[in-house]
Amino acid sequence: MLVLTAASANELYTSVCRELLKQGHRATPRGLSTTEVLGAHLCLTDPRRRFVSVPPARVLRACLRWTVR
Repeated sequence: MLVLTAASANELYTSVCRELLKQGHRATPRGLSTTEVLGAHLCLTDPRRRFVSVPPARVLRACLRWTVR
């Protein structure tokens, strides 16, 4: 089970990406490769910071670093 808590949606989103690569399981429903975690619980402690504004390139580069290692 994955349980993550963060103050902002940006922090939560990047944590989810990182943990998905660490704990995720490969699945191929309908022939499409994906990575999933079942039973994930996400908690955003400051609802005013609920919008994700992380540029996708930064997030993807961070995720790629984890998969290349």
